[in-house]
Amino acid sequence: MTNKDLMLKYIQKFRLECHYRLDMTASEYDQMPIHIYKGAHKGAFDEMMSEFELDSELQEKLNSIYDFFERIVVEKDNYNIADRLTVKAIEGGEF
Repeated sequence: MTNKDLMLKYIQKFRLECHYRLDMTASEYDQMPIHIYKGAHKGAFDEMMSEFELDSELQEKLNSIYDFFERIVVEKDNYNIADRLTVKAIEGGEF
């Protein structure tokens, strides 16, 4: 797998973690507190670490991807926009 593939795999896992956490709450994505997203990042990150041997550079990139997502979700107050822009940034080679 290329780094881009691994970053997109992380986003898939992050989405699943978000869905899992959303199912445990009575809120919508646009109402999720930021700590829920942080927990989803930790869950997805830990899963990636256990499945793949990620070097420190890729680990930093995954953290940067989450930081980018978090910044956008706070600015736009919209999960879908943040998700779309994050995937676009990964596919565009920003990370």
